Amino acid sequence: MEPLTDDEFGELDDLLLSDDLSEECMLAVTLEGFLTAIAIGPVTVTPEQWLPRVFGGDPEDPMPEISSMKIFNRVVSLVMRLYNSVIMIFEIAPEKFSPTFYIREVEGKTYTIVDEWCSGFLQGIALTGDAWQPLLDERPGILRPFQLFATPEGWAELDAAEDEAALHAQWSSKIEPTVHAIHAYWLPHREGSGKTLTSPHSKRSAEKSKVGRNAPCPCGSGKKYKHCCGSGRTLH
Repeated sequence: MEPLTDDEFGELDDLLLSDDLSEECMLAVTLEGFLTAIAIGPVTVTPEQWLPRVFGGDPEDPMPEISSMKIFNRVVSLVMRLYNSVIMIFEIAPEKFSPTFYIREVEGKTYTIVDEWCSGFLQGIALTGDAWQPLLDERPGILRPFQLFATPEGWAELDAAEDEAALHAQWSSKIEPTVHAIHAYWLPHREGSGKTLTSPHSKRSAEKSKVGRNAPCPCGSGKKYKHCCGSGRTLH
């Protein structure tokens, strides 16, 4: 399968946000973080086990409610190509992997939004449960870059920081090298075991993660969030 082009990645993001699928679907950037954790983690997780999560479901109830099989099939095709491209880059040239983040421009300033990607990465870790524990025991704090941007505790720490922008810049720059470090840690284990699983930040960013995409936008425009403030996103 060919890797997604930039246009296809944007198409996937738009489809996942569309009214044709559940509002519980992951964003494309969240999905990339999710698939990255699956790709570099300690055990193999099959698509049958992780794909329902993309649509906000559970493996026990894998088929989401959909209004268009054509759109659903297109989304699955794009998702699988993204999955295979993530797997491929870590197998062939892991040093070339770089996360995809949203960027937003506000009053002439450009902000990198890492929350969604980090959230997906933590969801990918949670999918395999205790299998990650050896890494966490050996390297306590290694998940801090993700936890800072994708957990209530992390958001509270950012909000309380004397210089939130500096803290954001410091830790967002650690996301990519931490992914590479995690990949290197688990690589010998994955090669030797073949195990498969059997069963810029601000208060506005924190609020965004709690607003449903089909809910009224908190700005008061009367529009759905995804068609108002939630649509001001650019992939980077």
